[in-house]
Amino acid sequence: QVLVYEIFPFLHSKRELTVITNSTSTPLGSYLTLRAVCVSWTELLRSLRTDFHLYGYTKKEEEFYRRMKTFVPNLRHVLLTIKNKADMDRVCESADGPLVPLNHFNSRMSIFAKWTTEEQVQKLLHRLRYVSPESTADQDAQCKKGSIALETLSLQDCLELTDASVSFIINNMLHLRSLSLLRCFRIQNPIGSSESLQRLEMINCTALSDEALSLLVSRCPNLVELGVWCCPQLRTPQIASMRLKRIDFSYCTSLTDDCLTFIFNGCPNLRDIVCEGCRELSFPTVFSTSLIKCDFSYCTSLTDRFVSSMFVSCPNLKDVNLEGCRGLYDPCLASQSVEKVFLTFCSALSDESVSGLFRNCPAVREVALHCCRQLRRPVIRSSSLQRLDLRYCTSLDSECVKNLFEMCPNLTEVDLRHGSRLHDPIIKGETMNFVRLLETDHSSDAVTVQGMVIDSPIASEIRVLNCTPSHSSHIIG
Repeated sequence: QVLVYEIFPFLHSKRELTVITNSTSTPLGSYLTLRAVCVSWTELLRSLRTDFHLYGYTKKEEEFYRRMKTFVPNLRHVLLTIKNKADMDRVCESADGPLVPLNHFNSRMSIFAKWTTEEQVQKLLHRLRYVSPESTADQDAQCKKGSIALETLSLQDCLELTDASVSFIINNMLHLRSLSLLRCFRIQNPIGSSESLQRLEMINCTALSDEALSLLVSRCPNLVELGVWCCPQLRTPQIASMRLKRIDFSYCTSLTDDCLTFIFNGCPNLRDIVCEGCRELSFPTVFSTSLIKCDFSYCTSLTDRFVSSMFVSCPNLKDVNLEGCRGLYDPCLASQSVEKVFLTFCSALSDESVSGLFRNCPAVREVALHCCRQLRRPVIRSSSLQRLDLRYCTSLDSECVKNLFEMCPNLTEVDLRHGSRLHDPIIKGETMNFVRLLETDHSSDAVTVQGMVIDSPIASEIRVLNCTPSHSSHIIG
């Protein structure tokens, strides 16, 4: 009773309630005793817009949910995680479970299911269709007796799931906003249309074809986010949508330049594209005034010419990831808008290219050059740079970093670990507050960096990693 009265003002102001308990030591009935303890507590709970997460659906969770519905009648959103086939059977057969609509208002539901059979999925879908409004015109009538609107559905490792089931989901779940299918290997040509679907993920659906994906996107006009990962059959899907803002084709290893060119022409509002591991891409035509973020990491066939043209033809680009693009040697990196550039593991990158990056990108704030082993003396001068990663740049000369903080007055964080050629540098900086500098080279007895002098009035953290006391005595600061 004391606990209730003490936290009641805080709960009333926040209008939220989170209960965390140890189910092995706390009896289930103790949740319900609060109702008799304090009338104000119950009134507060009735006024809350409550979300509830059921992780699993054993008999224990089923009993708890049944009591919770009575205790918190304003239960608006149920997030249900189904971990195995037994849980799915119990959900579908329960007479008073999450699939039974509550009275006097509509409830929303998100379902995450793993290792379920085709028959169980069909049973779940038909039951949800039965309690959901058939159309928007019937919502007022359904609101009086209660209904369930399935908003999010994620099916993982449903190895028996067929095209017919996916088509049924898209066509009949009228409130579905997000659909995720992970490792559903039998999906090849799902056909469906949806006005409500905004997010679609198809991961490791290895049989998915170009024609099926193109048709599916065209029939979901409000789709905003599309994620198609590890689908090796995809080569030239024709994706065109006015509303698409994010596309992820990670490790679709057969994707071609023509596909990407068509996407940029057909998706004028695209803001974020991910093509990680698409090894066939070399020189797609990219032109977009809306693109803000792109990820072409480990696209090993990309050329200097493509990267140079992308920086010019995307005037609002801010975040570029080119990690592991081993084919880059001397791209011209020039953009007025770019703020973050990741060039880690671009082992052949030249000093001239990196110098041009800092010279021609006046807004750049963060640069990662991890493992760019060819860099020796790039000119690092930028008034906007704040974070710099130079780990494992084993050829980097001490003269390059000697006046680093003076040439970059706003630089606050730098990582120089494993720079084997750095000897006796003097680092000065008025803004330096976080530096990772030293680490022992375990392949020899020599210290990676020797005779380091650090001069900064506001340095708050300087890390000396894996150095014995005798090694760290070389540090002066």
